[in-house]
Amino acid sequence: MLILPEDPKSILIVKLSSIGDVIYSLPVASALRRRFPTAKITWLVSQKAREIVSGHPHLDHLIVVRGNGQNGETPVPDIGHPFQAARILRSIGFDIALDLQGLLRSSLFSYLSGARIRVGYRSLKEAAFLFCNVRAISPARDKHVVDTYLHFADLLGAPISPVEFCIATSEQHEMRVSELLHQAGVSNKDKLLVITPASSWQSKMWPPERLGIVANYVAERYGYLPILAGAKTDIARAEAVIANCKASIVNLCGKTSLKELAVLLRRCNALVGNDSGPTHLAAALGVPVIAIFGPTDATRLGPYGDQHITLVNQMACRPCHRRSKAESCPHKKCITEITPAQVCEAIDVLLSRASKISPSGADPGLIT
Repeated sequence: MLILPEDPKSILIVKLSSIGDVIYSLPVASALRRRFPTAKITWLVSQKAREIVSGHPHLDHLIVVRGNGQNGETPVPDIGHPFQAARILRSIGFDIALDLQGLLRSSLFSYLSGARIRVGYRSLKEAAFLFCNVRAISPARDKHVVDTYLHFADLLGAPISPVEFCIATSEQHEMRVSELLHQAGVSNKDKLLVITPASSWQSKMWPPERLGIVANYVAERYGYLPILAGAKTDIARAEAVIANCKASIVNLCGKTSLKELAVLLRRCNALVGNDSGPTHLAAALGVPVIAIFGPTDATRLGPYGDQHITLVNQMACRPCHRRSKAESCPHKKCITEITPAQVCEAIDVLLSRASKISPSGADPGLIT
C-alpha cells in the first residue's frame, strides 16, 4: 500500500488547460504552500495557459509544454516524444505528482515525471487511471470544480481555506492598460463594464447582436462605458456588438494579453460574458460577473463565488458533457432562448447590490 509523503520535497501540479480550468486550479498552489512552506512546487501547463500561472508567488518553477524557455521556465515536448519529455521531467525530480486534469495525456505526463506517488481521479475517463497509483479523488457533478481541485490539496493535509486566486501582474502590464484606455479616451472617472463576446465553443456564444442591446442598456440606464475584451479572433463578433449599440463603446479585442486583461478587469465594476476564460478570470479577481451559460454545467463550471449571477435556460437535454454533442446541436435553445431582457434584469440586480458585494467561495447562484 502506498503511503502519501508527510513532507514532500518536490511537488508537481499537472494542469495543462484550458484557461478557465487553469484559473480555477490556482487555489491548489496556495493551499500546498501553506502546508509545505519549504517544498519546491512546480506547475506543468500548456503554452496557451502559461500566462495564468507565470509569476505565481507560491510556485517555484514552471514547465511549459512546447514552451520557449522564457523567464527561466523549462520547455518540454508533448507526449508524442515521451522519452525526451521523461528525461527533462526526471532531471528535476518529483516526490509526488497531482494530476488535476484527469485525462490520458496529463496522467501520462505524471508518469513520465518519475514521481513515486501519482495522485489522480477515481475515474475511467480516457483510461487516465492507468498511470496514477493513488486514485483518491472522485469527480463530483454537484459541486464546483474549484472545490474538487482543492481535494487534492486536502488529501495532503493542506488547509484549503482561504481560497486564493493569485494572478501576478507587473507595472508594465499596468502601464500598457493605462495607455490603451488613454488612447480610447477613457478617463479615471468613467465607470467601466467589460463585455466578452466569444468563447472557445461556438455553442457557448450568445448572439453578439444581443450583447449590443445589453451594452446600450448599461450605458443609457447606468452611465457605464462598455468595453469589449477578447482575442484577435473575437474582433468580428465585437464589431457585431458595436453595430447594435447606439452608445459609445470601446473595443479592446485583440489588444490585451491575459495579464493585461487581468489589470483591465481589476479597474472595472462588472463583466457580462459567456462561459469563457475572461469570465472565469473576472470571477477569480473578485469582479462581479453575469455569465450567460448554454450547454455546459453551471453548477460545476459557473463563476466561482456567490456575488455572481449565472443565467441558465434549464432544458432536459442540458448540460452537454461532450463538446461534440453541444456543437452539433441543431437548435442550441439552451443559450439562444436567453433574452436580452433577462440579461438586463440581471444587470439591475447585480448593480443594485454592488455596494454590498464581497468575495466569497460559495457556489454560484443560478437565475433560470
